[in-house]
Amino acid sequence: MPLQASILRGGCCRAGLFSRITRPWKFRAQSPHCLVAAVDRAVPVLPLSHDAADSHHETNSICYEPGGAVYFSDGVFHRTNVETLNGPIRNVNGAIYRFEPRTSRFDRYVPYGFANPHGRVFDYWGNDIITDATGNANYFGPAFSGHLDSGAHNGMQQLWKRPSRPCPGTAILSSRHFPDNMQGNLIVPNVIGFQGIYRVKVSQDGSGIKGESTEDLSAWV
Repeated sequence: MPLQASILRGGCCRAGLFSRITRPWKFRAQSPHCLVAAVDRAVPVLPLSHDAADSHHETNSICYEPGGAVYFSDGVFHRTNVETLNGPIRNVNGAIYRFEPRTSRFDRYVPYGFANPHGRVFDYWGNDIITDATGNANYFGPAFSGHLDSGAHNGMQQLWKRPSRPCPGTAILSSRHFPDNMQGNLIVPNVIGFQGIYRVKVSQDGSGIKGESTEDLSAWV
């Protein structure tokens, strides 16, 4: 069923219709200057300025944070330039971007040397765990989300010693179908080396978090 969306930016100040997008990485151009994206409800338009030089690494993992902001990611080999009300936002290679629909603010949230930051999940407190899918490298998002005018963060410590790679996505387990001792665990699917789903117990570690491997949720031979 099509959704009514207010097209707020660029030269598209009008109402437009677009079909519900069932996959969170799907989007389409409303005009040569605008991009319409949807996760589970209508999202205001962003300028069509994310680099798309390599389809394997381009805009992905579109998701909402608990506060309502929208996150986009792109990976290595990209040169992204987004025009905003406060000037251009430029990035070389991988980064995660944050967009506030209410204010139209757009920023680089985590500029980092990601290959493919396809995994992102928020815990009960709104803290995000970022996964670089290619290496199944998992990070505590707030630890390297500080603003940089240019360049990228480097040398971030992984929160969990992963046994294998790569990872297609992540989730926080929150379902009464599973016992109490599994609630809040980080769920990390893995392909190629190990075909199954890792289950990681997450706990506080100083001002950050750490992960500890537990019994796998599932495995296929």
